[in-house]
Amino acid sequence: MAFSFEHSSPSDCDLVLDEPFLWMLKHAGVFGQPHWTYRATVGPAADRGSAAENAVIEKLHNNKSLDEAINICQKDFRERLAYLSAAKMNDEERREYDDIPHYVRNIYALLDSEEFASLGLGELVDAQHKHTGSIQTTRGPMEWWGFTDFKHKAEFGDNEFAYWDLKTTRSSQLSFRKSHQLQLAYYADATGCMQHICYVKPVSSTTKSGKKSVAVPFKVFTLTADQRASGASRRKAGAEYMMSLYRMGWEDAMRVSMPRDIHGFRWDDGARKIAKEIWGIT
Repeated sequence: MAFSFEHSSPSDCDLVLDEPFLWMLKHAGVFGQPHWTYRATVGPAADRGSAAENAVIEKLHNNKSLDEAINICQKDFRERLAYLSAAKMNDEERREYDDIPHYVRNIYALLDSEEFASLGLGELVDAQHKHTGSIQTTRGPMEWWGFTDFKHKAEFGDNEFAYWDLKTTRSSQLSFRKSHQLQLAYYADATGCMQHICYVKPVSSTTKSGKKSVAVPFKVFTLTADQRASGASRRKAGAEYMMSLYRMGWEDAMRVSMPRDIHGFRWDDGARKIAKEIWGIT
């Protein structure tokens, strides 16, 4: 039985493993329940992340100054929200907008750092590089898509190219998250090339008292062989799980997809309302 969804992805797999209820709502139409179709909104942080990614292109490809890159990234953020100026933003949007200069400054510092240089990345070749593949499950094939933020020529190693993703985050701990390992493991298997990830925080170089800040502004990780193997196993398990839910049908699949944490970052008020309607959870 072929998987009737258009395609899956690392983020889709992470969603079904973390919150199968929200995955069911996302794909309700395929289950023959289009009236239940719902995707929770992710807020302005996602738009800020996409806008800040421009800084990499502006520095490595367009040779823009830091100030020019900040202006470009903030303009991109305003356009994503369809605002002519920052005056119309709500508090959450304005917070993300005001932090863009810190993100861009630290992205520039990352790209000039010894840690980034040690990755052996040469010329920037492509941004948002698409990867496609297929996972053969016990219930049929499943097509997968994914996008790497940046593709470079590799200065050393066995492959011609290498890839890396940029994650802008407010997290206090800059660790290589399991969801991102799943993502990069798919890219590694799709390309056979090295995969790296860089986390950047909006910390300032000085404290409020004017002293030099000791906060870590960025951190670089390279996908290891063990992480790649673990990601591949979780990807296969996630694909099998999706196929099992699909074969069960809407009613039975919903019975085994109880919401796990309705106050988690994946949820919004609309999703919580549906969880109450279907499961009675408040």
